[in-house]
Amino acid sequence: MPLQLPNLDDRSYNDLLEEALALIPALSPEWTNHNPSDPGITLVELFAYLSDMLIYRLNRVTDENIRKFLKLLNGPDWVEPANADLRQEIRLAVLQIRERYRAVTRDDFEFLSTVDFNQSLTQSNSSLPQVARAHCVPKRNLDAGNETERLLVRAEHVSVVILPAGAKDPNPQPSQDLIDALFAYLDERRILTTRLHVSGPVYAPVAAKLVIARKTDVLESDLKPVIVQTLSDLLNPLASGKNQGWPFGRDVFVSLIYDVLEQIPGIDFITDVMLSSQAKKGDYLLDSTTDLAYSFCSGEQDHERTKEPARSNRLLLESR
Repeated sequence: MPLQLPNLDDRSYNDLLEEALALIPALSPEWTNHNPSDPGITLVELFAYLSDMLIYRLNRVTDENIRKFLKLLNGPDWVEPANADLRQEIRLAVLQIRERYRAVTRDDFEFLSTVDFNQSLTQSNSSLPQVARAHCVPKRNLDAGNETERLLVRAEHVSVVILPAGAKDPNPQPSQDLIDALFAYLDERRILTTRLHVSGPVYAPVAAKLVIARKTDVLESDLKPVIVQTLSDLLNPLASGKNQGWPFGRDVFVSLIYDVLEQIPGIDFITDVMLSSQAKKGDYLLDSTTDLAYSFCSGEQDHERTKEPARSNRLLLESR
């Protein structure tokens, strides 16, 4: 809702005159002739008229003031175009203010890294792929050399993790050219004291073993691909099927696997779901007390006592 400008011209000439006449008995009791023919009353009427004119001007913004405001908003180099409509210039200046340009908050970084950056790639006919997803991790340097340094709180650092659109790799990573282009784009929009980092995600392997009972009228050869595809769509970092991509930093819970698998028509019931990590010690620091969590599935599934590899389930590094 826009701010309502105050009305400074809320008193008329008659209001000012009546107020002045009402003050005469208190300020000058010996003045008893208040008829219009009295010279003093004539002066009071004159001052009331001048006050009315001053209040009227106070309530108006001149064209010159508008030009000063436009120069303040558009920069000192702004020059009014020839035959320009000031109302149209005001509209353009307000629309420019509403555009999200400066990267300050987490939402700013994520919006600029996807919507705005992708628009700039389209307008420039760039051959680089667009950014499908972006996630800002404040107070972290994800370009640090090891996991311990990446988990350190660094107030001046901001890291942006991105995923390229249209990637065929099951573990998509942005190219160095895409990282450099986005870094240059955000570097112009960051706050002066912000130390910016742009990187791809870190994947942590997780294995899943399932014990499932199928319905009698469903073939095992038909059900297995459906289970694999369902979990692939669920844990895919990019949009797949009905899912919009696995949320950054979200852990894999057995209850979620149960919930998704129970919606498959051919499954009668699920006996057990077992999750385990295949990451080597020191590769990832999984600590619920920190801001970062690394999770990635590429698991095994046990369907009716038959083990079958399923290289499809994945989660991404991010903050909770």
